[in-house]
Amino acid sequence: MDSNAQWMSMNMQRQRKMLEEKQKQKRNQSVGSVRTTTTTTTTSLASGYSGNSMNYQPLFESALPFGMTDSLSSSTANINSPMTSAPLNSSLNLNSNPILPTPAPQPLPRTAPKTLIDYSDNDVSAKLSKQNLSTCVVGSDDEDADKKSHSSSPWNCSDVLIDKIQGETLPDYEYIKKNLRDFVSLPGTEHCLYKCTITRQKSGMDKGMFPTYYLHLEEVDSERRQKIFLLAARKRKKSTTANYLISTDPTNLSKGADGYCAKVRSNALGTQFTVYNEGESPKKTNVTYAIREELAAVIYDTNVLGFKGPRKMTIVLPGIEPGVEKPGVRTKIRPMQDKHTLLERQKNGDLEGLKILNNKSPQWNDETQSYVLNFHGRVTQASVKNFQIIHNDAPEYIVMQFGRVSDDEFTMDFRYPLSAIQAFGIAMSSFHGKIACE
Repeated sequence: MDSNAQWMSMNMQRQRKMLEEKQKQKRNQSVGSVRTTTTTTTTSLASGYSGNSMNYQPLFESALPFGMTDSLSSSTANINSPMTSAPLNSSLNLNSNPILPTPAPQPLPRTAPKTLIDYSDNDVSAKLSKQNLSTCVVGSDDEDADKKSHSSSPWNCSDVLIDKIQGETLPDYEYIKKNLRDFVSLPGTEHCLYKCTITRQKSGMDKGMFPTYYLHLEEVDSERRQKIFLLAARKRKKSTTANYLISTDPTNLSKGADGYCAKVRSNALGTQFTVYNEGESPKKTNVTYAIREELAAVIYDTNVLGFKGPRKMTIVLPGIEPGVEKPGVRTKIRPMQDKHTLLERQKNGDLEGLKILNNKSPQWNDETQSYVLNFHGRVTQASVKNFQIIHNDAPEYIVMQFGRVSDDEFTMDFRYPLSAIQAFGIAMSSFHGKIACE
């Protein structure tokens, strides 16, 4: 009997080991998957959820953790806000922003998160769609595979209350139409969410390799859901690295045209990008005010989870100068030498007057065997290009989000302190291939 019992025990251990190994293999095969979920913290639930928007925020009366004043509500003194001066760890850690587990199905208020249901991989997109969820899968950066698949803060947390949240105001669409150049160049208005779409046009002889991108602002208060043209971009043909011209004129995207307002350039590997205004290179002029401004820098690091894991993005922005003006005045960064550029200053830890943002960390979900992010219905297709940008001191305040809705259409939503040019430039960096990140 002892021999038989021993044999049964060994057999059970062997079967258990085989089952664990099989589950481990299945988990490794799904490492690149990132789906979106409406799971949030209890605090966030009280703030309410607003359909297909990014209005799902912690309880900020101003809905803006990057305010222009230094005052904090006494009732929120324990909140870790962007006022803190301790340097941030810019490394992306999947455990840095833990998400509470989804509650068991039960009668809940309409603002409560939906229960995430485990479906087969082949049917998960359709099922998630029925649950009002969208999918974001991070995989290869190849275009075909894509279809398948701190320093002290210049912005401070202000007007934070526990018992209410101020509703966001709509953009002034008439002002934007009449003052397009000013609007795309200046930081967005506080409390405003700008919902945009990017359309990629590949038709034409060269547009398969050099497509044109068009940015439109959605008029959310319009019955016809009209769109306002903001910017267009195209990749320059005679450039050894990524070089995109940005213009307010969709019919003339040349550097000498009146509409030319910005450009995006990368390093040889396509892992570091800088967004400039229309100024000249310091190598071509000695006139200080004519030298180009650096509006943003984007750094892509090796995938944090290894092969086919989510990208790690670091965004370096000029700070907002203190004052009473709203929108705030952006610090002018006109480097004469390489060591003064945004990329080099970030590399050397010289972050005075700068702001560091990161992409939001996806969280692993055991039920779907994937990494999840919540795009609130604005992203509907899997893509390596999908991301959300946050400040690590206010992870529920989505500064920008970008993602695919069809083969050649993407959504791009942004808010203060970004300008339309900064947000569009960051989005353009995501379109370019990054072999070194794979």
